[in-house]
Amino acid sequence: MPLHPLAVHLPVVIIPLTALGLLAWVLVPSLGAKVRSWLVGGGVLGVIGTAWSNTTGAELLKDIGRSPQNPGDVAPHMMWGNALVVASIFLAAAAIALWYKETVVTQIAAVIMAVVALIITFGAGHSGAQLVWH
Repeated sequence: MPLHPLAVHLPVVIIPLTALGLLAWVLVPSLGAKVRSWLVGGGVLGVIGTAWSNTTGAELLKDIGRSPQNPGDVAPHMMWGNALVVASIFLAAAAIALWYKETVVTQIAAVIMAVVALIITFGAGHSGAQLVWH
């Protein structure tokens, strides 16, 4: 049994929770003291989860006889998954920046990265689900 179906659940849960938490923090700044450590931790876990998912996805790709150069119908999911690795890094960075110093710039960065991370997480999850169910 490949690990990829298990591994994807960590980032698919943690990244949206972290993104929504950052949005809540920006909208209700008094939440910052209560949630910032959790959100920085969530950001770091999101990076770890996407790295693990990316690694297990590459292993699964080999198992099904495909390669990064010739992924076939897995190509859209690979694209979203690779983008999610980058988005998770920026989401974690935005959480750390907001924790370090709450300014308009860090708040805007957090909002942008939260929205981007939500969109890319949806794209990765949806494209993976399509591969499984079609």
